Amino acid sequence: MKIAVAVLGTTVSEHFGSAESIRIFNLDAENNITETETIQGSGECGCKSGMAGILAERGVKVLLAGNMGGGSHTLLERNHIVVYRGCSGEVALVLDNFLNGSLTDQGGNCAEHDDHHHHEGHECNHHHQ
Repeated sequence: MKIAVAVLGTTVSEHFGSAESIRIFNLDAENNITETETIQGSGECGCKSGMAGILAERGVKVLLAGNMGGGSHTLLERNHIVVYRGCSGEVALVLDNFLNGSLTDQGGNCAEHDDHHHHEGHECNHHHQ
C-alpha cells in the first residue's frame, strides 16, 4: 500500500495546498516501509495543482494532511484516495499513528482557496483503547 503525507519541513503541513512536498511511503504487507518517494509541492491551491491525479497515478491509496479546501478533498476522493484531515506533528509519528490504527479523519474542510490562512488547533484524533 502507498501512503502519502503532505509535508512542510519534518512535520505534516497545516494545509495540503501549502505543502512544500508530498512524501509517499510504500509499505509491504507487514507495514514496513520498503520505498519512499518525494514529490515537490506545487505552491498553489491543491484543487488546481493536479496533485490528486499525480498521487493516483503513483498508486497512492491514503493521504495524511493537516487540512484542505473542499475542492481538493473532492478531487482526492474521486481519485479513490482516502483522506485523513486534521493531522499535525512529526511525519514519522503521524505515520506510526496511522499504521497502529489510532488515527481518524477529523473532517471539516477549510474555506476554498484559503491557502495562506493558518489553521491552528488541528491535532490528530486518537481512539482511546
